[in-house]
Amino acid sequence: MLKEISLEELLLGISSNSPAPGGGSVAALSGCFGAALISMVCNLTIGKKKYQDVEDEFKGILEESMTLEEELLTLSVKDVDAFNEVMAAYRLPDGEEKNKRLKRAYQEAARIPLVTAKKCARLIELARITTRKGNKNALTDSGVGALMAYSGLKGAIYNVRVNLKEMGDDDFTFSMKEEVLELEKNAKESLDDIMGAIERNLSSPQR
Repeated sequence: MLKEISLEELLLGISSNSPAPGGGSVAALSGCFGAALISMVCNLTIGKKKYQDVEDEFKGILEESMTLEEELLTLSVKDVDAFNEVMAAYRLPDGEEKNKRLKRAYQEAARIPLVTAKKCARLIELARITTRKGNKNALTDSGVGALMAYSGLKGAIYNVRVNLKEMGDDDFTFSMKEEVLELEKNAKESLDDIMGAIERNLSSPQR
């Protein structure tokens, strides 16, 4: 279980010749790191007199980011399970049952990273708030959190697309392709807004 091993063991597992955990799991873990940084910015904002007007809002963000971190960690495990199910389906004898099981397995293998992408997109929106309203001493931490979440989103979308590619065109694949395009477009706009705010801050002269 990915949740029960050390970071060193995780990295060794990823770098091995085993295809899982792979990109889908790492995408979810990237989102986890983004969530953790957003939580950190919240904790550095809550309780500070200068930011008392946003304290209640940041308590809510903190609760949500911690929940998203746990959910993304679970998704990193589910991605491995989904891959293993695809492999199990391929080992079946050729026939209708194999085709049906493969289709279900690929649908799940596409669905899991889609959920990952959605949660990463939400993290980017939270980072947009922490960048704008949070502790200015942790501004770049908000930025790194957003970048990690966007990396997770982008990686997850790649995994959605590669699994849909194996399924051919139908209503399921068309709908999911449309969904990930819109998800990525909105997330990129939010990320650009965050990066712009950080760059303006870093470029402004110190007082």
